[in-house]
Amino acid sequence: MADDYRRQDFELERRIFELDNKCSCLRAEKQDDDYLQNASAILEKLKSFYRQGGESFNLFKLLQDYTQVILDITFYEENQLVDQEFPEDSSPFKIQQLLQDLTEPEVLVARLTPGQEVQTVLGTELLECLYWRRGALLYMYCHTLHQRKQWIKKNKDTFIKCIQEGVRYLMRMLQVRNTVKLNDGVVLHDSATASILSEGIFSDTHLLTMMYIGEMCFWAVKYEDCSADSTDHKDGLQFRDIAMAERNGQLKSVVIRSFRRYFPEKAAKNLMSDVEQKEEESHLGCLESLPVDIQFLIMTFLSPVDICNLGATSRYWRAMVRDPLLWRYFLLRDMQHWLSIDHLTMPDLELLDAPLVSEHESLEDREEGEEKNREVIFDYMSEYLKGCPSCRQQWLPSRPAYELLTSFLQYLVPSSEPRYAMFGPGMEQLDVSLVTRLMHAPDLLPVSGTPQRQINGIGSGISYLFNNQHKFNILTLYSTNWAEREKARLQQQSISNKLFIFEGTNDWGHPVVIPAPQVQKVCEVVDGFIYVANAEPGKGDEASKVAQIRAVLNCVGDSTAKPLLVLSCVSREPEAATDRAKHRTPCVYMAKRLGLPQLSNRWMVQDTVAESLAGVLDGIAWLLKSSGVKL
Repeated sequence: MADDYRRQDFELERRIFELDNKCSCLRAEKQDDDYLQNASAILEKLKSFYRQGGESFNLFKLLQDYTQVILDITFYEENQLVDQEFPEDSSPFKIQQLLQDLTEPEVLVARLTPGQEVQTVLGTELLECLYWRRGALLYMYCHTLHQRKQWIKKNKDTFIKCIQEGVRYLMRMLQVRNTVKLNDGVVLHDSATASILSEGIFSDTHLLTMMYIGEMCFWAVKYEDCSADSTDHKDGLQFRDIAMAERNGQLKSVVIRSFRRYFPEKAAKNLMSDVEQKEEESHLGCLESLPVDIQFLIMTFLSPVDICNLGATSRYWRAMVRDPLLWRYFLLRDMQHWLSIDHLTMPDLELLDAPLVSEHESLEDREEGEEKNREVIFDYMSEYLKGCPSCRQQWLPSRPAYELLTSFLQYLVPSSEPRYAMFGPGMEQLDVSLVTRLMHAPDLLPVSGTPQRQINGIGSGISYLFNNQHKFNILTLYSTNWAEREKARLQQQSISNKLFIFEGTNDWGHPVVIPAPQVQKVCEVVDGFIYVANAEPGKGDEASKVAQIRAVLNCVGDSTAKPLLVLSCVSREPEAATDRAKHRTPCVYMAKRLGLPQLSNRWMVQDTVAESLAGVLDGIAWLLKSSGVKL
């Protein structure tokens, strides 16, 4: 055993002195290079260690220092190749030598520390750097070769092989760390940072790695598709499969994030003739001259209105601003701050989980005009503008002429006071009672009538005056009496709901309930429903809520004519506006949880605060309009 350690120590010592000689020769060419100076300093420390007899032997630390020297020296040599634009005669040999040098630390670790993981010995950052440097070297080489069309025609197989090796190294770099799982054990105060970390992006280098992979896969698919013998690469990397790698939990949207750099510009150019293209290119401004990824970064700081205005300036920007990833980003970022959503403006949240490119889509599909079809399938821009409060008005369907006439005739005939049944856990579970606040807010909704009826001690009806002219009645339906509700609220316990009768479960295991007889009578006579949802995070059983809503809507004949207002309620607003999304369930997600998009009724979810009654008037206004009241 002692002989083995001495032999390992001697091998590492020999390699250190060989590297010192190499570093000295390179420094003779350029004395002031920072990386060579750093490598020389580390080598002096390592040589001093061996001159002193190698006391306090720490093999892990020696291997880490040795790896850093390799990285510094090869970086200088790589820069020389890049400056010389990869000479055709000497580059293949030099690149192979650099790849071997950058692989050597892993080989030494396996030989000198058997049974130890390379990541344990070298550390995460050094191991990532080794993979990154090899992949980035091959990317730069392929990027240069990509511009040598004649060379590629003669050496296409060599070009594809370089791409395969480069993509493998870059993918290994991204797989060194595990992605952050957003669960109860991870606390992140910045949702944007949380989203980035959950996708495996821990630094700008990780993001750049994804872009490199996407670009290299694009080259590979392009040249493989142009070749009749592209099927010969059965043992090679399946580049189209990388675009679907998110199904395996790795490299989410790797190719998609980089493909956007090509096809928006291509789509714009397809709209122009050759003369128009030349004229367009001759008038490019400073913004168009920036790298495409910088353009996208700038656009993320603009408002949607500004983005739309930018798209009206030229064909180029018209194509760029319709990029699906840009509007997907806006949708994910902004919809959690919308204060209301309804049956007309609800975005299709299923699009957010769908891959942007089908696994069966080929490069020829893109080149033959399928771009438009894909935009229809993943039109995040339309979904955003449909739901955004500042833009949604223009997306609402225009009212037919006969409806306008009907509304006018209804206005001439005095209508009866509309009645609404109000129920839901938000009336009972919050620290601030919404019903009590409504009854004591004369400046907001004056009470115009005393309680009219009792239903087995569970609910009562109160009339209010909206805008001092429109009377309406709210019949409150509580799950049980006040004493039981208050006990359950204080002890954070669930209680038996006397409004509904449990009948069992359906084929999917969801509860099936029907309204109690007295509640059915109420549902028959009211003009609509108000469901008060508890929007404070982590409250309630979603399946039972969905069952109760559908039960009251389906218990009468023409139930689809009765609108449903959901007051997504919290007790109080957070002190900081930035904390709003953390202290309440956004209205878009509340609509999805309650299964509202599957309803045939008109519905609306309105964010509400019990203490200030913020949002109540907007919700009541929508409900009255939906009941035919002309405001």
